[in-house]
Amino acid sequence: MPSANKYKVIIVDDDAVHLDKLGRDLEHAPNIKLIGSHADPKKAVAEILRLKPDVVLSDIEMPGMSGLQLIQTVRQALPDTEVIALTVHGRQEIVLKTIKAGANGYLLKGSGAEEIVNAISMIKEGGAPLSPEIARLLVRGSQTPPDESVELTGIEQGIVRNIEKGLSYKEIASLQNVTTHAIHWHIKNIYIKLRAGSRKEMLNAAKERGMI
Repeated sequence: MPSANKYKVIIVDDDAVHLDKLGRDLEHAPNIKLIGSHADPKKAVAEILRLKPDVVLSDIEMPGMSGLQLIQTVRQALPDTEVIALTVHGRQEIVLKTIKAGANGYLLKGSGAEEIVNAISMIKEGGAPLSPEIARLLVRGSQTPPDESVELTGIEQGIVRNIEKGLSYKEIASLQNVTTHAIHWHIKNIYIKLRAGSRKEMLNAAKERGMI
């Protein structure tokens, strides 16, 4: 774990009350070092690019710059920095837009301190943390009749086959000769294309379509 066994985290949220509460919660977490809390997303981006945190927790709707813009900017400039969206929005279209923008996790405001701390650890270990409500939302979306016109690229199909074999993201990245972050990016696209909310759903959807 980086930073003397602590993950460096920056929070971005224009809700001052929530920003303060979340900051106090994270300061008590033994595996987290809070290095910034910002209500202004534009100023936050400059600080994120300067400090290069391990994880950014960001709201989605903020004045001056949307959370989606922030996520895209951070992920393009700092591919090693993970971003977790932390928002009140639970609509499927917003969730999917946020994931497409580059978010690696999606939590609803109201998530407990323990859930957020665990999400930060999970995301740095290669996971994709989702609030239970968001996971259920994606599951419901995946239960609609499959779109047979959906196609995975050759790389995406190779990733799915390797996941089915039980390989880790790191092992798949080594086989594909790319970074683990590139694998994360491809997997997010696969989830979106197959309307999957979990690894099991992704594999089942791929099998239903004869992709693996």
